Amino acid sequence: MSDTEFDIDTSKLTPANQNPWYILMTLYGEQEGDEIDWELHKKNRRAWNSWIAKQIKGDDLDNISRITRESIASIEELQSRNDDPIGLLEKTWKERGNNNELKIPHSHSSINLSKNYFNKNFCISGFIYPNFFGISGSKFNKKFIASNAYFKNYLDISGNFFHGLMDLRESMFVKGFCMFNNTLCESEFAFMRCHEEIFVRNCIFKEKIEFTMSTFDCDTKFETCKFESDVDFYDVEFKRRVEFIESKFCQKIKFTYCKFSDSLTLWKTKFLKYYPNFHGASISEKFIITSEENFWPKHNIANPRTALSSCARFRHALTSLGLTEDAHFFFRREMHFTGKVGSIWQRLPYHTYGAFSDYGYSIQRPTIALILMWFIGSIGLATGLTDARSTIGLIESLPVVTTTAAALSFSNLFPFFGFTGTYFEPGFLRELPASLKVLSAAQTVLSLPLLFFLGLGLRTRFRMR
Repeated sequence: MSDTEFDIDTSKLTPANQNPWYILMTLYGEQEGDEIDWELHKKNRRAWNSWIAKQIKGDDLDNISRITRESIASIEELQSRNDDPIGLLEKTWKERGNNNELKIPHSHSSINLSKNYFNKNFCISGFIYPNFFGISGSKFNKKFIASNAYFKNYLDISGNFFHGLMDLRESMFVKGFCMFNNTLCESEFAFMRCHEEIFVRNCIFKEKIEFTMSTFDCDTKFETCKFESDVDFYDVEFKRRVEFIESKFCQKIKFTYCKFSDSLTLWKTKFLKYYPNFHGASISEKFIITSEENFWPKHNIANPRTALSSCARFRHALTSLGLTEDAHFFFRREMHFTGKVGSIWQRLPYHTYGAFSDYGYSIQRPTIALILMWFIGSIGLATGLTDARSTIGLIESLPVVTTTAAALSFSNLFPFFGFTGTYFEPGFLRELPASLKVLSAAQTVLSLPLLFFLGLGLRTRFRMR
């Protein structure tokens, strides 16, 4: 995954006004100010749609009317007109300082806005595009607004740099669209509709991006992308496969109330600060996710409740697929974040569970704890027995005291083996000082949860294998 911005040297680009396609889309004037002049835009839109309307088939009228917000009667009226913008195109071409020969576009040709520099707002909201539309190797210094546009054929946006807003809200893509090797700032993709394919690869999104309430009837794929700010997929309907491959989310990512009708893949996708929020989302049984430490946030995150909910969803989905080890990976995180919610007394059992067992996953931790308890207990018992040798009268030499203390400490940790009754006389145990009886009892009580954690770790490991 590349973290390099795809900035473009404008000295190698031609101004947009030297592209006849751009002039056709701005016949009545360019957007000069910071805000869109919607009256001027309306004239440009009517001129373009009138020129292109004869390619519109009856089957498309309903969709075009709904997306562009033009009535069917208005679109049919455009189709019946015989306006020819070529004369105005030739005039505007010269007015914008072009002395070279104009290559007149054909209404059936593919649209090409490549290697151009756009230093003004470019608004094609509500435009109709029946042909392939390619934008590649260009730089947009201000806004690119294509909201409510209708793309009958493929839209290819590759190798561009968008300094301003990129707005594709409420647009429809019948064939689909791809975005390769772009750097984008603010982006809006809300209420989109795409029928055949969405493929976004190697793009950097520097500011917040929204897909709110869009509908994707097609496969949706984000590959090696970097999202530097928040990403919002609120209430998006994915009717086919969704894949995030080797991408990186630096801030919040929301899939709240999304509908995943087919598979969801989060393969080798890295979440740096936040767990994805799947509150209210319906995830299908086809679910692929990478369960490796370096792809997920550190434990000290700001909102443990969201992380807890997400990990629980992942764990449940993976358990239903029979992926035991992957499910336990998220179970451990679920337990960790549960230990960050509630009062100190509610959190304490989870902290203990994590510290001594890694939530049922570790064999090493309870084993080390038992060894330390045996060693410390042996020292305590040896010290007590040395002081009480004359009182007990059963131990004469120091080596015997040390061996006896080690054996007694071991038998205290494993009471169910019956070592104490087998190897120690009842009189010996009765004559132990009170302090050593308390130490022995404490060892026995504390060893039980550690033995349980050890057994749980062994069971978990072998069950996963």
